[in-house]
Amino acid sequence: MMTMKSIRTVFLFAAAAFSVSAASATDEIIAKARQHLGGDEALNAIRSIYYEGEFESEDGAKGTVKIYFQKPMQQRVELTRDELGEISALNDIDGWRKVYDVNDPSRWQVTLLDAPKIRELQANTWENLNFFRGIERRRGRIEDKGTVELDDTQARKLIFHHPSRVYFTRYFDTDTGRLIMTETTDGTRIREHGENRVNGVVFPDRIVMTQADGTLVNEIRFHKVTVNEEFEDSLFDVPPFAP
Repeated sequence: MMTMKSIRTVFLFAAAAFSVSAASATDEIIAKARQHLGGDEALNAIRSIYYEGEFESEDGAKGTVKIYFQKPMQQRVELTRDELGEISALNDIDGWRKVYDVNDPSRWQVTLLDAPKIRELQANTWENLNFFRGIERRRGRIEDKGTVELDDTQARKLIFHHPSRVYFTRYFDTDTGRLIMTETTDGTRIREHGENRVNGVVFPDRIVMTQADGTLVNEIRFHKVTVNEEFEDSLFDVPPFAP
């Protein structure tokens, strides 16, 4: 006859087996997603990414965009729209925003970003440079929500939980590993379109951001993508607060 102690032991073994199985399935879809983008060797070699293109916002306004990502934790986004320019940047734990007059460089204002915004930028920077693997090294975790249907496709739903309740929900094609859609903490939906292969890694030609109801937030079209340029720290450092 099985004793209570032996029943509990069997239960614990079953729970452990389920945990290992779930982790194995998660690792499998992440491996497939990384292979779809170019494979471990090509992805691990990336130290920086630079994008250049044009954007269009929900109100029809158009402008130019430049985006820099550099390991371990640097980001810079430059936007110009009509006569207004805006720069937001992250340098490890420091984040700042600068607004300036394109036609009169003497007219500008710099503000420091608050802690929640800095944590968002840190999570975003990690996501763009690490390609789904290694989140536990920054005290994060992946929650596997199993298989769902999206765009008439079987997709694996993974939630990448970063510190301070920042998360990205990603849907991967179970067959190919292709990223179908990303949802951010605030509910914005991001879809990548087209393929631009640089140094053996696939990058999108176009990114479309919408609200949950389908309303356009931003659309970005890239005409230049480079990797592994070395950017000076001064590009990300907090600028002076006065001319």
